[in-house]
Amino acid sequence: MVAKNTFRGGGSDMREFDGSSNKNTVIAAHAARNFTFTKNFIASALLAFVTSAHGLLTTASLRGKEKYSYNVATVPLLAEALKLSISFVLLRREMRLAASSSSSSESTSTKVVMTTQVKTVMLYPIPSLIFLLHQAVSFPALVLLDPTTFLVLGNLKIVITGVLTRIFLKSTSAGWTYKKWIGLILVTVGACTTQVGKSEKTGGKWMLFQRFSAFGYFLGIGDAILSALGGVYVEFVFKKNLNDSIHWQNLQMYAFGLLFNSARLTYLDFRKFGGWDDDNDDSSGNEAVYAWPMTVFSGHSFISMCVVANLAFGGLLVSHIIKNVDAIAKVFATACAMFLTPTLSFILFAHVPSPAIFGGVLIASYGMLTYYDLVPVRSSGNLSSSSSSSSNSDS
Repeated sequence: MVAKNTFRGGGSDMREFDGSSNKNTVIAAHAARNFTFTKNFIASALLAFVTSAHGLLTTASLRGKEKYSYNVATVPLLAEALKLSISFVLLRREMRLAASSSSSSESTSTKVVMTTQVKTVMLYPIPSLIFLLHQAVSFPALVLLDPTTFLVLGNLKIVITGVLTRIFLKSTSAGWTYKKWIGLILVTVGACTTQVGKSEKTGGKWMLFQRFSAFGYFLGIGDAILSALGGVYVEFVFKKNLNDSIHWQNLQMYAFGLLFNSARLTYLDFRKFGGWDDDNDDSSGNEAVYAWPMTVFSGHSFISMCVVANLAFGGLLVSHIIKNVDAIAKVFATACAMFLTPTLSFILFAHVPSPAIFGGVLIASYGMLTYYDLVPVRSSGNLSSSSSSSSNSDS
């Protein structure tokens, strides 16, 4: 058999491969890349839908009342517990499948990689603390700022994520060009544009910048920084041990998240029963007599439990996207939720979207295409090379 394709290896060694087998290998690799792209695209689309549904479900859980019938601080706690349980089940399943495949084939042994070094495990409490601080900052920022301004400031996390990725994950952002920065800025501008407009609730006035508070702006920008920092740090931790099982990594992160949320509820109980805080922002409006472990499900309904399930499912999707793609894809997916929410509001509640939303969608879509280098741009180098080639052909 005469080799049709020849590939040069290291040094002067020559390795010859049969053309048909190499073609099959290329086809298999291409199919694997397509499958990975499809899987990540579906995960990103689901995250956009879940993020959009979170606000709608949270509003629906009010059931027409002014206050929640449940303690809203228990929602992230229950979500962390649900994510922890799902990750444990998936890890056990992965270990069982690996054990069965190892026993069936003696030549190839598959093993679930789980790094248990103390210095590695102690990296996982940090993102839980960041997200807990993020939740603590969001509430006072929403009190001091109008919701539209808060959302616009929150969209700064798109550019901030890019900056933090460039600073702390240089291996991930090594091939960045100016087009990626332009794409990030356009997505941010597009997401902010969707929030600009007039509303009937404000008497036909502009919704943006209704209230000015220097401390509120400080908290809003800090909220965006914490959100971006959490995503970039999770990417750093996940990809530091890239071969580790994602379910094992999730298990550690959600265990610390459950621990910190439990500590937060215990602290709120101390403030409440000790008389330190008469107006607890996490209370549901009902007089609590017992400690939080005995009233964790008090006041919850089917819709509020859907909020918990939605938050847990979204967290698992975020882990998958950060592990297999990057934190930028995660913020892009959540930005798409700002375009999806008006659509769902129109379908479910007949709320007519403002014209600014359509302009924001176009700007952000062009920004995403630019970031992923799907928009052809004719560079000066290409122009010079084409002109030189044409002059050579003329001569």
